[in-house]
Amino acid sequence: MGKATQPARERHKANAAQKANGAIETINGVDLNRNVSPVVAWRAKKMLNESHEAAIAYCNRQWDTLAREPRTTANYGEQTDKSHDGGESGAMILRRMEAQEDLERIYGKRDEYGVIVKNGYIPFAWWQIFENCVRHDEPTGFLGSKLYGGTKTARAKAHTTVCMVADVISMNERLLSR
Repeated sequence: MGKATQPARERHKANAAQKANGAIETINGVDLNRNVSPVVAWRAKKMLNESHEAAIAYCNRQWDTLAREPRTTANYGEQTDKSHDGGESGAMILRRMEAQEDLERIYGKRDEYGVIVKNGYIPFAWWQIFENCVRHDEPTGFLGSKLYGGTKTARAKAHTTVCMVADVISMNERLLSR
């Protein structure tokens, strides 16, 4: 005889560890974990301060500017030319260049082979943990396992690294004015 299956509502119930770990939302009797990224979980637990949030927002704006694709169609009334820039405005090209320069000032510049050409003020290993956590939403247990020493768990190490990098960015970029 096969195993009896549980009703759908019972299968999708959050356990105590999940409820303690973050924001659980119940929709139609099904518990959904809304912690889609470590940053969201840290915000829910009030583990990020104002300078951390400012640095994360600053970096997200830079990444968003770099990730935008040139437009292929024009707005009504907008004139575009058939030049090499794909009809993208000069202002957007300048914003993209400035965003790239800002990020390279922070973590340094590497060539196409990954060799460091110029150092930034954040060591590249710490920058990778910050970027992977904030931008790519990698699990903190995985990220923190790259760090050695101490008695903290991998998640705590990743949180400490992200907060430290965010504080340094906030300070060097003068993101908060007092």
